[in-house]
Amino acid sequence: MSEPQSVRNEQLPLASSPFDKFTERARKVMALAQAEALQRQHQAVGTEHLLLALMREGDGIAAKVLTNHGITLGKLATAFEPLFAAMPVSDAPQDRLSMTPRAKIVMVLAVKEAKALKHRFIGTEHLLLGILAEEQGPAATVLHSIGVTADLARIQVAQLVATHGRPNTESGIKNNVVTCRLDDRILDALDALVAAGIRSSRSDAVAWLLAAGIDAHQELFDRVYATVAEIRQLRAEAQSIARQVTQEG
Repeated sequence: MSEPQSVRNEQLPLASSPFDKFTERARKVMALAQAEALQRQHQAVGTEHLLLALMREGDGIAAKVLTNHGITLGKLATAFEPLFAAMPVSDAPQDRLSMTPRAKIVMVLAVKEAKALKHRFIGTEHLLLGILAEEQGPAATVLHSIGVTADLARIQVAQLVATHGRPNTESGIKNNVVTCRLDDRILDALDALVAAGIRSSRSDAVAWLLAAGIDAHQELFDRVYATVAEIRQLRAEAQSIARQVTQEG
């Protein structure tokens, strides 16, 4: 799928919460939504622009869920044509638009969906679930008319993650293998989490428990991170001094 020209090489001002938790693909969707609205000279980014952007992005989990329902970018554009024809346009040149009240609600609901799934990031799937959970916006209306509901989408998201995993470019999370010795008590706990459907595998359960441990001791880790940063700074200064002495000698 081709991208609108205005989204290429765009620097996204998404540095503050909750946007700092957005994955690379979710950030791209936000840029695409801006481009969708700007190209049509609309006055704000609405849920309809967000849905078009999710489909235009093409490779995220949200796009896969939509494609599984036979939805294409062309079909969505056609569905929104009457809405776009009735929307006021602005001739004044703008670089960035604000979001409509419903689109802002979608952002809040996307964060809630991520928390409910125990995810520490906001991906394209959470944006889609946020659109569906909002229920009243143009995007949700179109999806509901096709038969896509929030409950159905949640199931499909879980299936896609369990079957195919998350692409590294989607989550911004690196896959890794941590080798350690685990006693029977820990293994039993991991297996219980998997059997109860709370986590999908032992490795997933380990990652979840490690993240929970970090969250529970965040204040301690903040102090540790600060100390490590100071150590690295001192080490860099020492190495710089050593290089200068060597060069002078």
